[in-house]
Amino acid sequence: MLLHAAESTYTANGSALLLRDTTVVCGIKAEIVAPDLDLPEDDSFELHVTPNVDLPVICSPK
Repeated sequence: MLLHAAESTYTANGSALLLRDTTVVCGIKAEIVAPDLDLPEDDSFELHVTPNVDLPVICSPK
């Protein structure tokens, strides 16, 4: 059995759930912030990505 469900969690901007022999849940959160006005403008921007991995404490002993 294979099940895929989009928007599976409501605490993220986007998420997906995949079920087969195991369960995988992926959630994405994004935030738009104002630029630092103390830095000179040079027509560039910075992109910061902070990944988080949360593993549940309930795991199969196999």
